[in-house]
Order: sequence, then C-alpha cells, then structure tokens
Amino acid sequence: MGSEYEVVYGKKFLFFSEEALHMARDFATLCEKDFPVRHMAEYACKKSIWQEDIERRRIMIEHTKIVLKELVDIVNADRSPICGSQPPVILASSMQQRLTHFSMVRFIGFFFA
Repeated sequence: MGSEYEVVYGKKFLFFSEEALHMARDFATLCEKDFPVRHMAEYACKKSIWQEDIERRRIMIEHTKIVLKELVDIVNADRSPICGSQPPVILASSMQQRLTHFSMVRFIGFFFA
C-alpha cells in the first residue's frame, strides 16, 4: 500500500478511505434522487393548510429557506481533513473544531457500529 491509501479498520470490514468516500457520495446521491421530500411536503401542506393560512405558511417557508441556506453554507465551508488532506480553514476555529470532531465521530461510528 502506498501513501495514497489510508486503511480504516472496523470490526468486520477493511475499507480504503477512497472507497469510503465513494460510498458516502453514493449515499448522498441516493438521498438526493430518491428521498420523497416533495411528496412529504405536499402531504404536510394538504393536511394542515386552511385557505386563510396560505400566505402565513408561505412566509414561514421563505424564512425557513433562508435559515437552511445559512446552515448549508456553514456545512459547505467545512474543511475537515479527508483522506489525509488538510484543506485551509475558512470558518472560525471553534466552529471548524466542532465540525471536524463530528466528522471523526461519524466516520469512526460508521466502521465500528
């Protein structure tokens, strides 16, 4: 094994870090493509909206979209080390430390679960 591979040992599996990244990308694609988010939203709206509440609900949804975009921007700015890379940090150090900690816990938990 050369320096381009990092080995991750679990109880039953042996994964190369690049294989783990490929699996993560496949899972993200699956969620984006097949998770029934539109159907869930339509179901929730039909279940709970009265005619007079439509404008209030629309405003709530717009505000929610703004907050979610801010959170997505933070996640997209995450520079946690991946496969031995150390990308330059662009977030406040306290935020980056928490995201890096979560990435490590999630990664280790995946293999040792």
